[in-house]
Amino acid sequence: MKKHLTLLLLAAFMALSGAIQAQSGRTTVTIGTGTSAAHDTPFAMFYKNSTVQMVYLASDINHAGMIDTIWFYANTANQMAVNSLKIYLGTTSSTSLSSMMTAEDFDEVYSATSVTIGPGSAGWQAFALAEPFYYDGVDNLVVCRCKHHSAYQQANTFRYTATTGAVRYVRNDSDVTAGDLESVTSSTMGTTSTYRANIKLGFNDNYVPPSCLKVANLQSSNITSNSATIAWSETGTATQWVVEYHNASFTPGMGVGTIVYASDTTATLSDLLPNTTYYVAVHAVCGAGDTSMNRMTSFRTQCGPMSTIPF
Repeated sequence: MKKHLTLLLLAAFMALSGAIQAQSGRTTVTIGTGTSAAHDTPFAMFYKNSTVQMVYLASDINHAGMIDTIWFYANTANQMAVNSLKIYLGTTSSTSLSSMMTAEDFDEVYSATSVTIGPGSAGWQAFALAEPFYYDGVDNLVVCRCKHHSAYQQANTFRYTATTGAVRYVRNDSDVTAGDLESVTSSTMGTTSTYRANIKLGFNDNYVPPSCLKVANLQSSNITSNSATIAWSETGTATQWVVEYHNASFTPGMGVGTIVYASDTTATLSDLLPNTTYYVAVHAVCGAGDTSMNRMTSFRTQCGPMSTIPF
C-alpha cells in the first residue's frame, strides 16, 4: 500500500512538472535598460498623428521563434485613450534606418480603436498581438507603430535607451496621413531620433513553424471609391490563396470578413464602400489542411463622387 501511494505521488508530481514545463515554454527578451523617458517614442503622445519605426538588432534579441506579445515601459501612471493604434513588425539586414520602411516590408500584428496608452502605473504595458510574428533570429527586427488621435499631451512618457540611427518617425497634428503606414513611400526620409523605446518581446517557444510559407510583398493598388487590387509574392510552392477582407479590424478565419479564392497572386476586391478603411488578410494553401499564416495589410478607398453640389 505504501509503495502504491509513493508511485501515485510520483506520478502526480511528474504530471504537475509536465504542466509547469508546458506553461513555461516561453522566452521573454528585454532590450534597453535606459531610465530616461520622453513622449516622443514609442507613441509620440505630443502629436495627434504619427508613425514611428525602431530597429532592434538580432545580436541583442539572440532568440528566434514566434513573437505573440510586446511590452513598452511607461515611466508614469498617466494614461490617455487614442482613437486608433496599429503595430507592425518586419525585418531588415541593415543595422540602422537610413529612411522609413514601407508597408510592403511589414506584417500588421496589432490594430485597435479606443486604445488606452499607459498601464495605469509605472511599468511595462503589454500588447497581445492579434497576428503573431515569426522571427527567424537572423535579420534585425523593426517595430513600426502608427497612431491617430484628436488631442495630444506630454504627460505620457515611456523609457528609452539612446541608440544612434535606430529610430525614424513622421508626425503631424493636422495631416492624418502621418499616422498611416500606407502613406510612407520609398522616398519618405522621416526624422531621425536616438530615443529607441525599451521593449520586451514575448516568444511562444512551443510554436512549430508551418511547412506552408507565408506570402510576401502584400500590397494594394488601383484603389478607387469602390474597388482595389491586392497583389503578393509566393515564397513557397503554393498555387492557391485565400484573401479575406473587412471594413473594420478583424481576426481572420472567424467568419467576419468577405472571402475571395485566388489561383493567381492577385485579386480584385469590388463593391467596396467609398472613403473607408479595409483590412486584408492573405494566406497560402499548400494542400488539404496545410495553410500558411496570414499576412495582413490595409488601405483606404477614395471618396465617391458628390451627388449634389454644396451651394
